[in-house]
Amino acid sequence: MGRDVEVVVIGAGQAGLGAAHHLARLGLGLVVLDAEARPGGAWQHRWPSLTLARTHHVHDLPGLPFPPAGDDVPAADAVPAYFAEYERHFALPVHRPVRVRAVRRTRDGRSRVETSDGDWTASAVVNATGT
Repeated sequence: MGRDVEVVVIGAGQAGLGAAHHLARLGLGLVVLDAEARPGGAWQHRWPSLTLARTHHVHDLPGLPFPPAGDDVPAADAVPAYFAEYERHFALPVHRPVRVRAVRRTRDGRSRVETSDGDWTASAVVNATGT
């Protein structure tokens, strides 16, 4: 199943969501592909003792402030909830769980993104896979 968009963003963590927000504001056709089953990026895998008081700081994503929460709230709960609200608020086209297997150049100079859920073709690819 092939799909054609202007931009494929790989990863729906901080960088991927921020990039998708700005690309959508520019009116570009895009899709965000994320390997996780739910929103939250790497934050959902943090240990329970890492509370918001113990993080250096959780920065706002563009256009939507991080909501106030108690210092004792685990970051693994608060940040994924914020990311989920961010996706919903801006109606970002996040597809999950989707694993990207390869990105290859097509004959016409575009990129073919091969995934566990079919291929996408795009003029540009943003790699926002984090660490």
